[in-house]
Amino acid sequence: MKKIAHFIIILLLQPVCSLLVAQNDLKSLDECINMAMEENLSLKAKRLSVEKTKNLQGTAFNIGKTGLALGQDLTSGGNPDNSLTINQEFEFPSLYVTRFRLLKAETQLEKNQLVLTEQLLIKELSSLYYQLLCQKEIIKILQQQDTLYHSFLFLATAKYQAGDAGRLEQMYAERMCQENSLSLQKAHQEYQNLLLQLQSVLNSAQIVETKENYLPQLKANASNNKLSGSPILSILEQQQKVSQKRYSLQSQKFIPEFHFSLGNQLMLPNVNPYHVSRDKFTQGDFLYFEVGLKIPLFFGEQLAVTKAAKKEVEIAKIEHNITSQQLKNEQIIAFNEHLQLLKNVDYYNTTGKEQAKTIIQLSQLSYEKGEINYIEYAQNMKTAFDIYLQCANTLNQWNQNILLLNYLNQ
Repeated sequence: MKKIAHFIIILLLQPVCSLLVAQNDLKSLDECINMAMEENLSLKAKRLSVEKTKNLQGTAFNIGKTGLALGQDLTSGGNPDNSLTINQEFEFPSLYVTRFRLLKAETQLEKNQLVLTEQLLIKELSSLYYQLLCQKEIIKILQQQDTLYHSFLFLATAKYQAGDAGRLEQMYAERMCQENSLSLQKAHQEYQNLLLQLQSVLNSAQIVETKENYLPQLKANASNNKLSGSPILSILEQQQKVSQKRYSLQSQKFIPEFHFSLGNQLMLPNVNPYHVSRDKFTQGDFLYFEVGLKIPLFFGEQLAVTKAAKKEVEIAKIEHNITSQQLKNEQIIAFNEHLQLLKNVDYYNTTGKEQAKTIIQLSQLSYEKGEINYIEYAQNMKTAFDIYLQCANTLNQWNQNILLLNYLNQ
């Protein structure tokens, strides 16, 4: 009996160095972040979007096409009807400047969205990374529990064969082994699913696993709890600027446009079916020009568009205020959760783990001495390992909370 007990203790104290999942490329969190910054498809698309808006800045000075017309009146002589004319229309110069500023503001908006995409990617990647470490820890605990339960089954079978225990005790041990085996299979499957998610985020051709084999406790960073640097608010603030510039552009479209024409006398030679005198002026070819304005007398449509643009400015301001309040509430909720998790983590680090270890040791000795029956022994083992599992889950919740606070407080 003592040899069996010693065998069980040695197995429980042995570190679990490998998982059933085949390891491929091992990377630290920083290495994963660096890889994602280069390979993530969402980031690539957002960078292309920034480049696209930069290219669109060249459309600010969209001067219309130049008109070229040749006129020939075969029934007349050297008059302006026989000429080559160039026409060009221009908007008021301030419109080109305002449109350029609008496009530049839209480019900055895309850049701010790129920053937000990067921050969300880092948060998602870090969350996945620590979930993987937590899942590794859970698998280790379940493997240790599996070792203990199989030892329990071995002992129950030996006692049954020796006539010291009934079939019921052996069946109870078999059920515990089978149930724990199912839990272990589920944990491995969840680990595989997390690996696939990480592979997708990294846009990697192969599976990437965590370099660490233990679940660390992240440190809480001191923060001033201000949202002034939040990338979400930066986007909304820039959206207000874009809306304001769009409204300014629409307002300036009431300004008249310029029209300019330049003509030069031109008569086709040997084209005179009516035998009209087509002699040029004695002073040579004439040159004429025309300058005009296009005044918007009917501006109902433009007035409606301008009013709508003004409403867009007001909407952008309200959305900024709503999001700012939501972020503050999320910050408060996350911090309150942080305070509760701090108590939970302290409990498991100072008391919970020691209690679980003591429960296993005392239950093992009591069961060997016959002081407790197999049901009490099994319940005690389950309680102890539930503490270990709860400890791992609580530590993961703490890490996820720290990541959320770091994101909200940046």
